[in-house]
Amino acid sequence: MIKVRDLKRFGIDVIEGDLSSGGDYFTSYSAKGAKESEFFNDVEISEFAWRKNTGVKPDFDGEIELNHHDSSFSEITLASKVGWKFNFYWKPCMKSLMERVNAGDTEQQKAVKVESSGGACDYYRVLIACPYTDEQDPYIAECGDIMEALKLTYNEAQEFKEIWRTAAARTLGKVKEGNNEKRAAEKRVFFASQDLKRITKLGK
Repeated sequence: MIKVRDLKRFGIDVIEGDLSSGGDYFTSYSAKGAKESEFFNDVEISEFAWRKNTGVKPDFDGEIELNHHDSSFSEITLASKVGWKFNFYWKPCMKSLMERVNAGDTEQQKAVKVESSGGACDYYRVLIACPYTDEQDPYIAECGDIMEALKLTYNEAQEFKEIWRTAAARTLGKVKEGNNEKRAAEKRVFFASQDLKRITKLGK
């Protein structure tokens, strides 16, 4: 079971609404006490309350559960990969925290993992929490699925991927290793110019 002292080590504050293993919910007063004193250090936490994003990234860099616009759909991701300027609710992933504590982890993750290409990568996925169509449930959109569904040409697909990766890095903190905005822009111009040459040659 996770204790308050474990949360402190990982940079997580107890908040009003967190549930102790004894069945008591933390109040604003007791949550403040847990943060400022050692009196609550051995209290076990059985469930986390949803935390409203304040626009400032918390110290915690581990896995969190993310819920956009208070929808019924949530996803698990790393806190370091989230765009913290957006409106959403979040809470620490209890399962992941318990695994880390049981494995003997005693300190915060410091490094942000930058993904390399070659397989399925997180920067090619995005949560659509509020689809334009009211009847559509929230879902995870994948870059590759969209390219295949629209049957993009090779050049179109390369441009689309560069736009996707640039936006994912800027807004979601999901970064491809070695990628930057200048390189991405140069690649978009290159593939667009190839298409322009082809279209001009065909007289379309």
